[in-house]
Amino acid sequence: MDLLFSFLIYFMLFSISLAIIFLANSRLKSSSTKLPPGRKGWPVIGESLEFALAVRSGNPERFVKDRMNKYSREVFRTSLIGENMAVFCGAAGNKFLFSNEDKLVTSWWPNFMKKIMYFPTINIDNPSTPNLLKPPTALHEFLQPDAVKRYVEIMDMMARKNMAMYWSSKEEVKGFFSLPIDLPGTTFNSAIKARNILHREIMEIIKKRKEVLEDKKRSDNQLADHQDLLSHLLLLPDENGKFPSEPEISTYILGLLLASHETTCTVITFVLKYLAELPHVYNAVLKDHV
Repeated sequence: MDLLFSFLIYFMLFSISLAIIFLANSRLKSSSTKLPPGRKGWPVIGESLEFALAVRSGNPERFVKDRMNKYSREVFRTSLIGENMAVFCGAAGNKFLFSNEDKLVTSWWPNFMKKIMYFPTINIDNPSTPNLLKPPTALHEFLQPDAVKRYVEIMDMMARKNMAMYWSSKEEVKGFFSLPIDLPGTTFNSAIKARNILHREIMEIIKKRKEVLEDKKRSDNQLADHQDLLSHLLLLPDENGKFPSEPEISTYILGLLLASHETTCTVITFVLKYLAELPHVYNAVLKDHV
């Protein structure tokens, strides 16, 4: 009897909470002005389920195309993974976004992404916490052609090793989509655990590099050379005269690792896909490089 009573109480509270969410959502929708056409979907989860199903089916563009046909071919609004957003479509939308970065638009990451990337002790809800997923201003110095030349051979070796280990025996390479549910056994929870392991490894590298730089400074009695980004972050302050902490440096490095990994993987995936689907292009490329 007590169990039934408790269940009824929880059910009533859930129903009242759901009704309040729907009411607040409808009022916000009715009071909103100058918003793109579209819909937010369900409370909290928005249209995440529809997007996840489209990704799972191997056709994520279906989610965008359906809403372009229904609402607008230029821009529509939606809600994904708890975040309200507008989706720009076509060349004009892309030109607007990429030509106005840090002017009319700024780079933004949802909190669940920050939770995966930021060092565990950094408070992502604190307004004073800097945006550590934005590349350091000094990064472009280490992406100049002369600097990149030193790493081309290593990059090529690692790409070949990765393809031989994880791709060569596969007829199909699949991706996955994960909802930010931090419960044991979920993909998001596994990502949090992987984040902790990566940060531990990066912190070890940072501590060893600091020891090397301090030893060099003591022996040479001068400031050690900052030949790569890690040394630069450890030796020189930012544009505000502030030295980043070790957890902040670790977050910077992890963000750069993710950015370089995702973009490179995407490019390699599409190159291999189209070379396999277009034999005449493959033969032309092979002839050009043999």
